[in-house]
Amino acid sequence: MLQTLKKYWGYTAFRPNQEDIIRAVCSGRDTLALLPTGGGKSICYQLPALELEGVCLVVSPLVALMRDQVELLKSKGISATYLYSGLSRRELQIEYENMRNGKYVLVYVSPERLKSPDFQNSLGMTNLSFVAVDEAHCISQWGHDFRPVYREIGQIRLLKPEIPILALTASATAQVQQDIIEQLELRNTALYKSEFLRPNLSYQVRYTEDKRGELLRHIQVTPGSGIVYVRSRRKTVEIANYLRNANIVANYYHAGLSSTERNQRQDAWQNGHTRVMVSTNAFGMGIDKPDVRFVLHYDLPDSIESYYQEAGRAGRDGNDALCLLMYEEADMLDGRSRISGRFPSLERVNRIYQNLCNYFELAYHTGNDARFDFDLEDFCKKFENNALETYSSLNVLEQLNYLLPSDGFRRPSRLKINVSSTELYDFQLKNIRFDALIKLILRSYSGIFDHYAVIREPALAKRLKHTVKQVVANLNTLKQLKLLDYIESTDVPFITFLQPRVEKIVDREAWLKTNRKRTEDRFEALVQYIEEEECRSRLIGEYFGEEQKEDCGKCDVCNLKQRYAFSSDDFSVIENQVRALLAEPMEYGQLVRSILGYSEDQVHGVLKWMMDDGLVHLREGLMEIRS
Repeated sequence: MLQTLKKYWGYTAFRPNQEDIIRAVCSGRDTLALLPTGGGKSICYQLPALELEGVCLVVSPLVALMRDQVELLKSKGISATYLYSGLSRRELQIEYENMRNGKYVLVYVSPERLKSPDFQNSLGMTNLSFVAVDEAHCISQWGHDFRPVYREIGQIRLLKPEIPILALTASATAQVQQDIIEQLELRNTALYKSEFLRPNLSYQVRYTEDKRGELLRHIQVTPGSGIVYVRSRRKTVEIANYLRNANIVANYYHAGLSSTERNQRQDAWQNGHTRVMVSTNAFGMGIDKPDVRFVLHYDLPDSIESYYQEAGRAGRDGNDALCLLMYEEADMLDGRSRISGRFPSLERVNRIYQNLCNYFELAYHTGNDARFDFDLEDFCKKFENNALETYSSLNVLEQLNYLLPSDGFRRPSRLKINVSSTELYDFQLKNIRFDALIKLILRSYSGIFDHYAVIREPALAKRLKHTVKQVVANLNTLKQLKLLDYIESTDVPFITFLQPRVEKIVDREAWLKTNRKRTEDRFEALVQYIEEEECRSRLIGEYFGEEQKEDCGKCDVCNLKQRYAFSSDDFSVIENQVRALLAEPMEYGQLVRSILGYSEDQVHGVLKWMMDDGLVHLREGLMEIRS
């Protein structure tokens, strides 16, 4: 196994728990593995896939993540493919045939694909080695990213009852772990848990009325690259521009960018040409950049689970890194309001569902597996629906397994040669103007006679010294001549109906209320994490059911206790300065900077204690003495 590890990944030793997990899988045992972000989850199924005979089926929730994993595997010389809803019927038929014939070591699928009868038939004729379920917390109704369709995975047991299953996740409470085991019907489960404590991470929570100033100060004094997480696409642009104006090399990233833009920006950040990436939570999953020195949360995430995963992208090389969560008074109210907007009433969901069916002219009891391009703006205008309400209702309809909106993934261009190598060579001799293009395609994409390959027209054009328009025109000509099948890329969103149209969605009011309550509880746990005066690492570990004997010594709470311990005289001096300065109400940040002779951390600590004791409070953004 070490030889395989070194050959394909260049490592000479396993990370904690990796070898034990791999040995459990290779021995045919059902396994649940909890590895922190950056703990090397993918190797835990990719390496045994190479060691065992047959095809490893990988169930993954994100198309973009599947694509990145497959392209990385191919670059290492490992045969792999991924199946998603953007593929044509012909593409799927070819991929199913290749899967049955054992031409792939790993096949990645979305959980929705498991419901397809064609896929199930092909799976029954495929020699499977084992099934890997990535982001397994998605299967649990208690998990922070619950997707009901993930429960279809358990049906693999009906098709392949003896096939072992490996479930992997970076974050799962004890309740979620048990739910994963039950839903996947894991038997005699081998459970491996890495410690949630990341000793090199300094978890910091900072109250501030000047988020931009606080953000800039931390970036200026923390060397290296990092990520700034915000909640809206608009804010990614605003904060990136703010940092650029302060001479920070920054860029922004969100799901609304084209595939080319996202790839270019990710590569620039990955290679160190961009120092700071300002992003929504669309950025990060599947990224393996070891030297991230800071992850700063400008806005509050939805839960401790989300925060732990996003913050955990810092310091994967084991060196010290900063994880800072900033907040202000309004953030708690905004978070609670956001939850309310995510759970529309069942009446509203029903109305949006019927509007959609009418928009696509679906008759009752028809539409199963039907897919339609979807223009959200046109839809909302036609039925006079609010865009935010529509988006929230689509999310609920997805969780209820009625339909599947595309995830903003750009469907890339694909190409497959339809004739034999001999016929193609004869064509090249008779049609010299296509010769260079065909030769380049054959050199660039392996297996193109057997299955569709993802191609990039700009890359072909650059190497041929042609324009992209010329390359596309020539490919379409070859398609018309039936030498190849060429499918151009598209950014058009689409919706797939997962079951026939019904007259009304019923008996789901309790489900909506239950899921809203769970979401509210997770957010309140985050609020409690922010407000507690205990070691941050200890609080995170306790949330995930891990007892931590010692404080981390690195978080803001530990810093106050250890590095900036107060004598009673120090506390009194700072308190007296606060009282004197607050003869008139003052903005929080200005107050902190006005205290003389002490560090900002010391002042923040005293102000927090004074607020908790009811001596001072915030009102409309200003600190004042409580009367």
